[in-house]
Amino acid sequence: MLREKTREQPSEVPDPSRGARRRSVIGVAAFLFIGLGIWALVAFNPPDRITVAEELADDWVAAWSGSDAQAVAELYSDDAVHAPPLAWGIDAANGRDAILTHAESYVARVSAVTPTGAVSERDDGRFALPVEFVAGGTDWTATIVFTLDGDLASRVEFFGLVDQSLATATGLADAWIDAWSGTDPAAVAVLYSEDAVHVPPIEWAIPAATGRDAVLAHARTYVSGIADVERTGEVRPTDTGGPSYTFPVVFHAGGTTWSALIVVDVDGTQVSRIEFRDLTDIG
Repeated sequence: MLREKTREQPSEVPDPSRGARRRSVIGVAAFLFIGLGIWALVAFNPPDRITVAEELADDWVAAWSGSDAQAVAELYSDDAVHAPPLAWGIDAANGRDAILTHAESYVARVSAVTPTGAVSERDDGRFALPVEFVAGGTDWTATIVFTLDGDLASRVEFFGLVDQSLATATGLADAWIDAWSGTDPAAVAVLYSEDAVHVPPIEWAIPAATGRDAVLAHARTYVSGIADVERTGEVRPTDTGGPSYTFPVVFHAGGTTWSALIVVDVDGTQVSRIEFRDLTDIG
């Protein structure tokens, strides 16, 4: 009996699209895997708090320096508190809307906010940034303390506020007193700016000296007749604000003891104008 030949089955033709689909699926899976890995890395390894605080501080400084009230408010959480320096007598702003209103009222008066040190974490978990800035025409230094809420501020406070313009004026007043108590006209004149004005007491009928050279000539004429100048009170800003200040003095001149109120206008670290007021012969 003849054996029936087995029919050979035709070989299956490869489908090229199947490999392409497989590679596509693998690519999508790899992309998702990498994406999830990155998400997990970010989610479970957020930026450290000091980095967040540094970025917030940089933005806060830029917003106040740029007179941008909206940018200021956006750095605070919804129920945040902004507490201005106590010495300024300005109420705290509670809530972002109130902070925006506060910033709209005051941001134009603030300029040149400059960090004077690095952001540091305090023992209480808040962050501190030392700064210097100009507000109301006066130079100030302070430490800004931030409480974080995520990457926003939930509270901002000012500590250690110092009127640097007042400190400069006080130092200048004391140097002026020392110079007039001595006998060196040049030591007097060097305290005055190039176009400064020195106005003697009206009661003495001595012309004002305008310009440093004239102040030097005036000092050469009169400094030897003045002695024991003493400040009897604090240096204070005038009602018009810095850079004008007053301080009370007593001094000896012409064999008589006098009291007076000195009014000094400051130009940087020099006198731009000096006047004597309320001169009184106290014997």
